[in-house]
Amino acid sequence: MKRISSVIPKEVDIMGRIYRVVFPYTFATNSTYVGIHDNCERCIKLTDMIEGEKIPIPILHTTFLHEILHGIVSFFTTEETYAVTEEVIDGLASGIYQVIVENNLYRGEIPKQLKVGAYIYNIAYPYKFIDEDDAAMSINNACGKIFISNLGTMDFKLCRLTNAICNAVYCIYCGGRSISELNFNIGEGVYNTIRVNGLDKLFKKYSYKGVIGNASKKVR
Repeated sequence: MKRISSVIPKEVDIMGRIYRVVFPYTFATNSTYVGIHDNCERCIKLTDMIEGEKIPIPILHTTFLHEILHGIVSFFTTEETYAVTEEVIDGLASGIYQVIVENNLYRGEIPKQLKVGAYIYNIAYPYKFIDEDDAAMSINNACGKIFISNLGTMDFKLCRLTNAICNAVYCIYCGGRSISELNFNIGEGVYNTIRVNGLDKLFKKYSYKGVIGNASKKVR
């Protein structure tokens, strides 16, 4: 795990692919651009201003996560199967960021509850799946329940928890039914990228801060 030394790191590891992070970057062609992901150049570019206004750190981090998700999608898919819309990426980034900053996650244990948007999910752990001995995780979005078995290491279980988080976020923030609709394992990519880069600690550290240069000011 990398040490947190700045609001935006200079590079990010996405499934073993090292992306250079250019920040702050000035978008000359479109002043409304906030961030961009360039898979060919292995580069993420982020601006700290839009229309002359400084961007609050939580919004900046959500944009950073948005571009990271593009990197995760490109790792698990080919250009021909790249069918994830910007709206879905937006929803996933906003939802995953909210879950990270409003819950105590990735502390070597499975929490009893999880706040996703305005909803509380109860987590049954360790859960014994009667029909499948090798089942590791199940989620019921309609009932707000997540089931995680005692199978595997804690690292494996936290990865399954992240799968459940992505599933719940996709349902609540993106209007989807199951994350399996996206046809790739986004949960594994999200968990790996969070763990390797320490994104959970980075996002929580600055979640109630204002703009860069005035980090003591809270966002309203």
